[in-house]
Amino acid sequence: MLALICSLPVTNRAQVEKTEPENSKFPMTQSPTYNLEKAEKLARELRDKGIRDKAVLAAIARIPREAFVDEALAEMAYLDRPLPIGEGQTISQPYTVARQTELLELEPGDRVLEIGTGSEGVGIELADPFELIGLGRCDGVGLGTGIERILLVREALGLADEEQPREGSFIVAIGDEAWLSAYRLLHDLRRAGVKAEIDYRRRSMRAQMRYADAQGYLNAVLLGGDEIAKGVATVRDMLSGEQEEVSLDGLAGYLRSE
Repeated sequence: MLALICSLPVTNRAQVEKTEPENSKFPMTQSPTYNLEKAEKLARELRDKGIRDKAVLAAIARIPREAFVDEALAEMAYLDRPLPIGEGQTISQPYTVARQTELLELEPGDRVLEIGTGSEGVGIELADPFELIGLGRCDGVGLGTGIERILLVREALGLADEEQPREGSFIVAIGDEAWLSAYRLLHDLRRAGVKAEIDYRRRSMRAQMRYADAQGYLNAVLLGGDEIAKGVATVRDMLSGEQEEVSLDGLAGYLRSE
């Protein structure tokens, strides 16, 4: 699912406070939860945190952030924190957006294309600053997409997902003492040209195995205290469940031949 957000034509700050921009996609006065006082308070908070660009602060003060979040979260829309917007995505923390926008050092007449996987609000924030303070227009467009949205569209269209062949190896560390050796093994395998990954969250063996299976890895490389002591790794086929011990010295060659 693709979303396209174009800039809102506003000429100055007084217009934001008193009148409604023509053809505005997110009209302020039609939003029951929009609160100019809260929006300006947020802008002042960002200024106190180091945001100095007046155009960026002015844009923050006029963006109806509640238009991008669930109704239940509308009262939290003007807090300096990220908020969920569905499908595992979030609308970014205002300070993050303000800082990255400030670093762009935009000039009147610049054009900005934002491509992201969350909310498209940045496109609006990039579009409005210059016009807000009377310096001319800087066109901004936000394009949002993500794997979750693509999957939703495919489901709506009745398109079946093709089963992908399993590939790669997932290193499963067994016990706290095995993690350092597992990280070293990951490094060695990658240097040898083997597609390999590891669980950086250090979850339990069962959780690691579930993840490896869900992500479609061809095999799991189990490494625990016993394996380390013997200089081997246990390679388990994720489809058949069969497993065998393989010398660590010959592991890369074995996995490349799979």
